Amino acid sequence: LRSKLPGCAGLSTAMLGSASRFGTVRSLFCARVPALVPGPRCAEGGQICRPHQGYLGYLRWSSSKGEDSFSLEDVVAYGTWWCKTNMGQNIKEDVLRSALRTQLDVLEETDAENIAFGNVKICLEEMEHDEEIKTCIPFDEGSLQDFRENQADTEGEEDGQAEFEAFAEFAEANLMTSKEVLAFAEKRGARVEVVNSAAKITGHNGVQVDRIQCFHSKAWNPRSGDGKRVLQKIFEMGLREDIADSAPPEYCKWCKKFQSPEEIQSCTSNQRDCRRLESDSWKMKL
Repeated sequence: LRSKLPGCAGLSTAMLGSASRFGTVRSLFCARVPALVPGPRCAEGGQICRPHQGYLGYLRWSSSKGEDSFSLEDVVAYGTWWCKTNMGQNIKEDVLRSALRTQLDVLEETDAENIAFGNVKICLEEMEHDEEIKTCIPFDEGSLQDFRENQADTEGEEDGQAEFEAFAEFAEANLMTSKEVLAFAEKRGARVEVVNSAAKITGHNGVQVDRIQCFHSKAWNPRSGDGKRVLQKIFEMGLREDIADSAPPEYCKWCKKFQSPEEIQSCTSNQRDCRRLESDSWKMKL
């Protein structure tokens, strides 16, 4: 081992022999040679050897190649996500954080806000030897990309939920009757079809409210389960409190299809059902 670890010749045979498992040996090496930088090494068959693939002396990766750095909280979030997603294991954040701090101390990594990619990899894989976690957590570009996509989706869902809650609050205060709901939708470009005492609302993206009572005085309650369902559908159509923030396409009764604001603007029809003449809302979306 000493022959493969430049700078570690000072480690005694007794020190090496006392290491009862690979993780302990790794910790000794990383603590002994904190600045060790990897270079390509060839294993049998001429394959490039990376850390954990056969050369203990190249465990610590250099961050000088432009590799990402991560904060401790980033690593905790990744580790808990990976364990839950791939192992069905709910790791407590404080447990993982504590175990990671221990490994960072071994690596003499003092900056918890800028941990090099390779050191993150070492720390997470060492979780296999932690008494509580007992799981080797892989850290590679593929898993990291999956994590980032998951985070983006989660943040998008949270943002969308917050936006809908604000919309629902507006609707509860301003859309007090079913007639007001229909007027709101039609003014922003949805297709509203009234048949007898009921109506159907269709958005440009195909989202529909199949049926809403039009004239009954107690037909609409935005706080009821059915009312919230209708509001959710209207929100999914892209209709918003401000016309300018609503989905651009609007339904033209004359053309019998949804048109973009630019298409409506360039229409030459003089029919009163033409969206260009019927409403000015499309102008706010140009």
